[in-house]
Amino acid sequence: MKLGVMLITAVAGFGGLLYLATRPVLAANEISLEAGWNEVTYTGGTQTAGNALQSIISQVVAISYLDPIEGIWVEATYDTILKNGMVIGLEVTEACIWRF
Repeated sequence: MKLGVMLITAVAGFGGLLYLATRPVLAANEISLEAGWNEVTYTGGTQTAGNALQSIISQVVAISYLDPIEGIWVEATYDTILKNGMVIGLEVTEACIWRF
């Protein structure tokens, strides 16, 4: 995460109060994940899931990918090959930034 660089994503008023929702501006090879299940599109280069997940390996509980032909989720292993554009389901223990 780049400190000091934030993007305003929403402005909402409630009861006369103004709330600003911000999120960090991430690099092209980073994805912000929330605790629990996340559905994301992998935008990195072709590599094994084990290599791609090195930055968050201690937070990963489960990984799956969407089979585009069958339209079903398939359980992945650390040997599964990830390719740019794959839809990935990732369960993590805490909010984190996935750098691949």
